[in-house]
Amino acid sequence: MSNKERLVFAIIDFLSEELSSGELTADVQESLEVAIQCLETAYSIDTRNAGIRSRLHYSKPLQQVFDEAVESSTKSGETQQTGQFPEVETEKAEELKNEGNELMKLDQFSAAIEKYTMAIQCDPNSAVYYCNRAAAYSKLGQFDDALSDCDIALQINPSYSKAYGRKGLAYTSKGEYQQAAECYTKAVELEPANPSYMNNLKVCEQKLKELSGGGGGGAGQGAGGVPDIGQMLNNPVMMNMAQQILQNPQMQQMFSSVISSTIGSGGAGNAPGPGAAPAADGNIDSMSNLLQAGQHFAQQMQEQNPQLVEQLRQQMTGSEGGNNDSSQPDTKSDAP
Repeated sequence: MSNKERLVFAIIDFLSEELSSGELTADVQESLEVAIQCLETAYSIDTRNAGIRSRLHYSKPLQQVFDEAVESSTKSGETQQTGQFPEVETEKAEELKNEGNELMKLDQFSAAIEKYTMAIQCDPNSAVYYCNRAAAYSKLGQFDDALSDCDIALQINPSYSKAYGRKGLAYTSKGEYQQAAECYTKAVELEPANPSYMNNLKVCEQKLKELSGGGGGGAGQGAGGVPDIGQMLNNPVMMNMAQQILQNPQMQQMFSSVISSTIGSGGAGNAPGPGAAPAADGNIDSMSNLLQAGQHFAQQMQEQNPQLVEQLRQQMTGSEGGNNDSSQPDTKSDAP
């Protein structure tokens, strides 16, 4: 096994984590997937093979190795962060972080938070662990906790662009676009080659312009400011979440009740004759049931993916910066 193979594997692993970060546009994700495939083909590395992964895996991710090298070169004579703790604790922290990353991919965000918290207990001087936990908090809609972890990460590493990016995402989800724009501006300064930060910054600036009365309706809307339902139905995340919710027996029973109530009160077989008063009470009950079902459906969506709900809310109020996904804040969150 050569160090070159391990380096290539580390690069592939880094790119794979970037794909799971939830901060990349669709175009960037596609480019990274192509890059990973090219590296695997050029160096004959099958990352799906557990034996190969075990043989080439290094205890520290590429980003951490790079960050430590930069810190060591700029702070001559100072002890590196990981040198303050026993090696066994550092290795354990990395294992816990990797377990948290896997849980993030499975949408088990609360369990991921527990893993990241344990990693922090093993190595409290790693900005990565705080930033990863911030991503999990954002997935659960706990944006204040996410902001707090990003602040700690930036205290440890003020040049950590990803922490600024996730801080900007949390502020955006809270509707605090000025603070979000400031965070994305800093992220762009630190990592100007990252198109996601620039796109998110432009969206925040557009939102601020609209709030000040200087912007028009979003391109994600139809005529008269009506949301583009077709665009919403073409959103795979939206449709996948809707299908999962509708598979819930409770939701199926609720919608079945609504349909039965509607047919019973306003169907053809029960239509009032000419001159007869409408079945007001039945219609009111049907509408009440329909509203209750809609509220429950919205609550389920909010619990499963608060970022997507926020994106849809912004679309309905005309806050999108354009009809290109690359111009919108990426609401998927991440596992770094």
